[in-house]
Amino acid sequence: MLEKLLSADFAGAQQLREQVDATVVVGRCDCGCPTIDLSVAAGAPLADVARSPVPSELRDTSVDPPSDVILFVKDGYLQSLEYVSYTTGQPLDWPDVGALQPA
Repeated sequence: MLEKLLSADFAGAQQLREQVDATVVVGRCDCGCPTIDLSVAAGAPLADVARSPVPSELRDTSVDPPSDVILFVKDGYLQSLEYVSYTTGQPLDWPDVGALQPA
């Protein structure tokens, strides 16, 4: 999912791509949704990202209404990956990556 999100070109994207292999999941959202917190190992390149969330989102059109996957960065490092559902119930799992399209 990270690779698909970071396939877009924007300022800092290349450095974020280089961080992916040094990134691990360190937590999950307390509400039960699939949102995850990330940690990047020391030594990974710092990304010059102008805003967070990054200007690349994925849309899950397999559900109605469509849901979004959003990537947050903090201080130049990958911070969290959020699945935003616009339905009344929270999804418990990530959508299939193949179902996600650039938003």
